[in-house]
Amino acid sequence: MNSKAELFTFLNAFQTTALAVACGLAWFQMGRTEKSIADRGGFIFFYMVYWFFNSMFTGMMTFFPERSVLTKERAAGSYHLSAYFITKNISETPIVLALPAVFLAISYPMAGLNPKPGAFFSMVGTQLLATTCGESIGLLIGTATNDMKVGVTTATLTGLCFMLVGGYFVQNLVDFVKWFRYLSPVKYSYDACIQFEFTESVECDGSGVMSQCETQDRVSREQVHDYFGIDGS
Repeated sequence: MNSKAELFTFLNAFQTTALAVACGLAWFQMGRTEKSIADRGGFIFFYMVYWFFNSMFTGMMTFFPERSVLTKERAAGSYHLSAYFITKNISETPIVLALPAVFLAISYPMAGLNPKPGAFFSMVGTQLLATTCGESIGLLIGTATNDMKVGVTTATLTGLCFMLVGGYFVQNLVDFVKWFRYLSPVKYSYDACIQFEFTESVECDGSGVMSQCETQDRVSREQVHDYFGIDGS
């Protein structure tokens, strides 16, 4: 019944390490001036969305093989359903959270994000919460659908909708859609990490990213937060 062997494999570890290095190189040592503001937001959004999707699909896909065994053992009265989920979460959660933590431990210093220890551990904690949330949604979809194709379609549609309203691609949503943003775990984790990253004012460099730099030498962290449309986190 335990899917730990499927969650933590050499291939998964290699993929995580390789992707962390690739991201670290793509966003290598971003400066801390005005022109790097958008790039920092892009890096944060990328890793949040990636691990949200990864955990959601992992949670869903690992449940399908367990369904038939769980159904038979439940019919035989072997244990309560609550015992299954409690045991599953206790045994698998540390493994599920290990790879995202390794990813940030490698890519974070390579990208040159906020060097303060508090910012790093806050981002790691937020990412792990988002990962747990993604896995929970995946398990919900896995238990609600009997067909794997239906489950994959549902998870894809759900994840993409959460991503679209997460605040990076579209900030000015129309009123009759805007409410959906507040249901998106991506929005809350992204907004929180933006605030952890930009804890101080940013130096202007003439790149034209921030309109306030036309009259200021530095932009405040609040102005940067407004640039990203931070709301409700």
